[in-house]
Amino acid sequence: MSGRMNGLNRILIVGSSGAGKSKLSSQLGELLNIRVIHLDSLFWLPNWTQRDLEEWQQLNREIVKGNQWIIDGYYPSTLEIRMQHADTIIYLNYPRRVCLYRAIKRRFEYRGVTRPDMGEGCPERLHVEFLQYIWKFPEKEKPLLEDKLNQVVGHIKVIELNSPKDAKVLLDNLTKQDV
Repeated sequence: MSGRMNGLNRILIVGSSGAGKSKLSSQLGELLNIRVIHLDSLFWLPNWTQRDLEEWQQLNREIVKGNQWIIDGYYPSTLEIRMQHADTIIYLNYPRRVCLYRAIKRRFEYRGVTRPDMGEGCPERLHVEFLQYIWKFPEKEKPLLEDKLNQVVGHIKVIELNSPKDAKVLLDNLTKQDV
């Protein structure tokens, strides 16, 4: 199946940490045969060092130049760069308990190793600050994200998924589409 046949060519996946953006992007990439870009793997340098903001912004301007891509990650400092080039945004609007559970589960699944969607030299870890970020996401980040999404509705297709079951339905529906 080709992304072009579905009208899906430049897909941005956003939502809270722990929601499953990387997993969904990988599944979509395989299904649609589109290159997947995990922002975590680009933002984080070895030993959990953050990339310089100016370099990060330039890198974002480069990755959106292609005709087909799936980019997963929220990163509000560069979100507008990606939104300007997306034709579809998938918003994982999952309850915080789901995101917290998945983040904790991921910590044990990748204990002591670097996840495939993460920057080299960044073994999986779980800090209180990260858990607090997930917990506070609905109050602090979600209103900002939803405001940006509301601004592009009508120009960009926005798909809101409210549970992992919704994501499965989306994937199942794309699988069933005739090519």
